[in-house]
Amino acid sequence: MTEETTAPTVDQHNSFKASCTLNEKEAGPSDPKPMPNTSKECQLFLPDLVNEGDVLVAIGRAYMDCVPTDTVHGIPLGEENVRMTITILKLKRALLPIPMNEATCIEEAVSGFVTWPKRLVVVQTSLSQASQGPSHAPDREAEGSKRTKKRAGRKKI
Repeated sequence: MTEETTAPTVDQHNSFKASCTLNEKEAGPSDPKPMPNTSKECQLFLPDLVNEGDVLVAIGRAYMDCVPTDTVHGIPLGEENVRMTITILKLKRALLPIPMNEATCIEEAVSGFVTWPKRLVVVQTSLSQASQGPSHAPDREAEGSKRTKKRAGRKKI
C-alpha cells in the first residue's frame, strides 16, 4: 500500500539567501514569483544628534517591491521601513538603525540585506552622486562639522 502525503502549507517563501521572505499573497506554490528585483540607488542617512539634521552614512539600493509583511533576517519590515543593501560606505563605524544578529554597524552589513527607516532614505537623482566621495569613510573626528548633509532637492521614498 502506498500512502499519499501532501506538502505542509507554507505561509512564506524564503529567498535564495534565506534572509528575506515573500508572503503567500505575493507568490504561491502554483505560481512561483522570484524575490522582487526592482531597486533604486539611494543615500542612507542617520540622525546627527550633535549638529542636528541627518548625516550621510552610506549609499545603497532600496528594494521598492517589498510589502510590510516581507521579512529581513526573520523580522517583518513594517510600514515605515524598506529592505536595503549597502554598497558604498561613507561612515563605516555608524551603527545600523535597526541592528541584526549578524551585524550592528554598516561596515559589517555591506552587500547583505538590512532594514532601514524610510524617513532616512533618499532616492538618488543621478548616478554621479553615488560615485562621489571615498569608498570608505574617514574617522568622525577628522570630518568635523562637514558630516551633516542637507537633503534639500532630493526625493524621499
